[in-house]
Amino acid sequence: MAPVSLVEAEDIGIVLAFSQPLVGRMTEFPVSRPGAKLDLGDQGGLDPGNIGTSGIGQASRATGLRLVVGCRLDLADGMSVLVYPTDRAAYSRLTRLITLGKSRGGKNNCILHWDDVIAYADGMIGILVPDLPDDACAIQLRKMAELFGDRAYVSLCLRRRQNDQLRLHEMSNLASRFKVKTVVTNDVLFHEPGRRQLQDIVTCIRTRTTIDDVGF
Repeated sequence: MAPVSLVEAEDIGIVLAFSQPLVGRMTEFPVSRPGAKLDLGDQGGLDPGNIGTSGIGQASRATGLRLVVGCRLDLADGMSVLVYPTDRAAYSRLTRLITLGKSRGGKNNCILHWDDVIAYADGMIGILVPDLPDDACAIQLRKMAELFGDRAYVSLCLRRRQNDQLRLHEMSNLASRFKVKTVVTNDVLFHEPGRRQLQDIVTCIRTRTTIDDVGF
């Protein structure tokens, strides 16, 4: 396994559609068609609570783009962390961590706690995915700094909502307080505009609401 460097990666946090469709990501082979046209570099592909890579691996080989495999861990306490193993031993620990979560939650769930991440985090890069730059985020940043050290990052991602720039500015300042590096990530929902309606539908299914109620 080649060394992992987030500095060289072009897209981080790409969620694979074929494993968790109701998460709402409708991206098809994210390292393939769009990435190849734009001549992008490394792609950070991941699954929420899963680590299956066969389809995305085929696309990576076909396009010649290096794939950095990771996993999004949505912890039981509400904390979300992207983890990327940096070597074979760390990859093995990540698979054991996911197996532990699956043994608790069954096929469609992965139940993990922060203490579990602590036990298996050696050799992994951790990226906190926060909601708001509030007191809860400050606590999470402190935990990330203590556990991952210089491998700790916090995600800065545009959500296309009001006060987005202010939120990112405050998040960056908060990260500086805890000496956690920032990294820009993408919350890819679909790979071309024609998938927008399908994206809206699966989002409504996941949140158990209707198109009329949400006002799309």
